[in-house]
Amino acid sequence: MLMVVIVHVEGFSVFVEEFHMSLFRRLCEALMLPLFFFISGFLARPCSENKLFKKSMQLLIPACVWGILYTFHIHKDITSFFLNVYKFGYWFTITLLEMLVVLSVISKCIRGNRALAGTILLVATLLYLAKVPFNQIAELKIIADASCLHQLFIYFHFFAVGYILANNKNIYNKLLDSEVIIVCSICVFCCALYIKYTYTDEQLAANSILRLYRALQDPILGYSGIAILLRFFKRRQIFIAESLLGKTLQYTGRHTLDIYLLHYFFLPKLPALGLTLMKSNNIIVEIALVALISTLVISCSLLLSKIIKTNSIAGYVLLGSKVKSTRKTQIYA
Repeated sequence: MLMVVIVHVEGFSVFVEEFHMSLFRRLCEALMLPLFFFISGFLARPCSENKLFKKSMQLLIPACVWGILYTFHIHKDITSFFLNVYKFGYWFTITLLEMLVVLSVISKCIRGNRALAGTILLVATLLYLAKVPFNQIAELKIIADASCLHQLFIYFHFFAVGYILANNKNIYNKLLDSEVIIVCSICVFCCALYIKYTYTDEQLAANSILRLYRALQDPILGYSGIAILLRFFKRRQIFIAESLLGKTLQYTGRHTLDIYLLHYFFLPKLPALGLTLMKSNNIIVEIALVALISTLVISCSLLLSKIIKTNSIAGYVLLGSKVKSTRKTQIYA
């Protein structure tokens, strides 16, 4: 979530152009969505029909409410929100719900841990391949834009692998404890990041081998980066659990959805700062300034979240929080 806010601050607040993107922003862009969906899958559990309906309401209602409000905020009409492929930034909850539906349907149909894992991976592969016809056929593209299917096709495999590893902790621990895998992940990630931001799509398409690599570049970059980050935090579990910084990160993580829904409204417009960053090309100054602005944006989002949740109905409609049942208590003398 921190990386998402940082990228949005650079893109929507200080307007650092893609051509001038620093290594810092490129690292965040390469990792934030694969990691987001991997963690979502790692924490996901298949739902029954009743629970899936409740989860749908918790995710869709806040996304639509804030999405429509933000649509008016940027002076667009409601139709454009529903037809926009990214829902002006509010596509994530829709895609996440679709992933939960796919996972729940598969788990209901397939019994047995190995068969379930194999089926999930097969479905993830088929969905990843489905992006081709949905990009090339106009009618399918319109449907995919309106329902956020493009994002489902691209990111479901991260969600699937996260879920499978969460249910196979022995494999998960062996992978992260392997020095060979971590060294290879670092090498692969650095090479993939270099290729991604050095060669254009046209240059990659000119060679048949590079064209195949281009189709798999984002998964290669995503999984190698995820392995590096997971290893880093796994080795620092005690520090993260006990330190003030660690507890702050945990608190932020537990309120990811709140931050995601609210942070767009707190992104300041600072074009002059963007011009300064592009001219200076100083990564230390960039990290310091962007981190400061991102911290303020997140703090404002968390504060508003606290205020909204003082009313259980507002909390449910606007942030998807569970409505607390009020029980009358009797005091006996």
